[in-house]
Amino acid sequence: MARIKSIRKTHPRERFRIPTPVAQWSIVAVVVIAVLFILAKALSRAPGEPAPIPLLSSAKTDLVSLTRMLGDVTLDSATRSLFPAELQPALNGVDTLVSQRKWYEAIGQLDRLLRKAKADEAPALLGYMGSCFYEAASLDRALQQFRKGWAKAESIGSPLAPWLAFSSAYLFESRGYQDSAIAYHSLCIKALGGKPGPLLISALNDVGAAREALSDTAGARAAYEEAAALVDSTVDPKTAELVRENQRRIARKSSAVR
Repeated sequence: MARIKSIRKTHPRERFRIPTPVAQWSIVAVVVIAVLFILAKALSRAPGEPAPIPLLSSAKTDLVSLTRMLGDVTLDSATRSLFPAELQPALNGVDTLVSQRKWYEAIGQLDRLLRKAKADEAPALLGYMGSCFYEAASLDRALQQFRKGWAKAESIGSPLAPWLAFSSAYLFESRGYQDSAIAYHSLCIKALGGKPGPLLISALNDVGAAREALSDTAGARAAYEEAAALVDSTVDPKTAELVRENQRRIARKSSAVR
């Protein structure tokens, strides 16, 4: 009887095989290196700015004061022209995002620019960030940036100091914090140094509105009269009429008190 040989399936011999323990420790080493890299990168960044106390966001809008106030929290072309010239090219990307109303993406880019900014560039970047936060309806963050911007602008004599102080004052006043509004309007007026123009008229008028809200009739009348004295044909009709209406109203109140 013919012997039947068993047929065994053979596999090609593996040329090289990493022992299991070596493979496991290699994976662990890679993971540890990756974690250390991420941690080192995180530690090299400046610590995130803490969120401000919810001051404005928790207060109601002072509608009465708003009807008597001038100005707004806005970055217009006149203010933008005061930005350092060498900073303008770096803001092209931010301007594009702002035109698309991508406020937080714009803020992210501004924050990156701020980390390496020169002293004379910081007020402009902080003010721009404040404007973006305001448009994004994050009032406390906006106020935080404007106040920081004013402090830096004041320390170096930046021409942006009046705008930053006025923006801070406007935010305070619009939420009923009249004492704080008067303080920042006073800083704005001082920084302007008597230079006539729409910003000075707005600051004086809004001091009057804040004092009127505090029932300081004499102080309100003095501020309104000072603002009215600066109103001329160069001021737009709506501004002129509001200042004069405020002046007439407080004059009637003064007469009623006597």
